[in-house]
Amino acid sequence: MGWQRNVVVEATIASTDPTVLVHHVPLGADAWKVWIDSVVEPEAILYRPTSDIYTIGQAVGTTVAWHKE
Repeated sequence: MGWQRNVVVEATIASTDPTVLVHHVPLGADAWKVWIDSVVEPEAILYRPTSDIYTIGQAVGTTVAWHKE
């Protein structure tokens, strides 16, 4: 089974430190903290949604956890 990769955002890496908190949760070893700069697919679901932010469109201008792969 193959994975299809689609560009859903343009983002800037804010941290790769696994101990950094993202919305009060440690980032962990398999994610980066990124700033969402612009959105291509606003309805795409975040890798690690929060209680307030669960789509990429809602995350513009904030930081989120983004899976390294």
